[in-house]
Amino acid sequence: MRLALPLFLAIFLLPALACANQIDDAQAAIDHHDYQTAQKILPPLAERGYVDAQMQLGEMYEQALGVTQDYAKAAKWYRMAADQGNVEAQYHIGYDYENSQGVLQDYAEAVKWFLKAADQGNDMAQQALGRLYKAGKGVKQDWAESYFWFSLAVKGGQAVHSVIRSRDGAATYLNAQQKAVVDKRVAEWTPVSVAPVVPPSHGEFGAPETESTGTLRPQWPN
Repeated sequence: MRLALPLFLAIFLLPALACANQIDDAQAAIDHHDYQTAQKILPPLAERGYVDAQMQLGEMYEQALGVTQDYAKAAKWYRMAADQGNVEAQYHIGYDYENSQGVLQDYAEAVKWFLKAADQGNDMAQQALGRLYKAGKGVKQDWAESYFWFSLAVKGGQAVHSVIRSRDGAATYLNAQQKAVVDKRVAEWTPVSVAPVVPPSHGEFGAPETESTGTLRPQWPN
């Protein structure tokens, strides 16, 4: 029984720590523009399911950091990270679907991923939802929802003139009662809480979806 804890550490924790150190090394290499080193480190880790490595590869291919710019490869890695619950990746893959960047344009798919990120407090995804509800792309045009998501984006950090103007523009399509209902939703809104992703060494690739907690909202498209 005394060997149980050391054995657990050796089997599960030490490999994960070693991989985390490798990911840190890759990020340091990127920071110093040593992209060749990063490219040696990241792909094996990304293939094994390490989200940070997947995100770093996505950014390298999107921004042409030491590699030929390839939006399809960037979208591939963002999607893998998004499937594991990475909020930033969920925003990126939503953006890709909205703008036909590395994937076929699919507004409904963009809405799906933006919602996942926005529900967790990503203000860029909230702004994107405000934009899509305003335009009726991927969803039925809905000025109340547009106003709601623009309001959350402003509240969350996107308090720039263009977003404030979009929020206020959406509000002009609502009567006083409708606006008050949405304002109450905004005031009471809290980001959902999502369980952390299980590291690959602890289970199969990718963590299963878990129930999250937060304020109730209308049913959105799948």
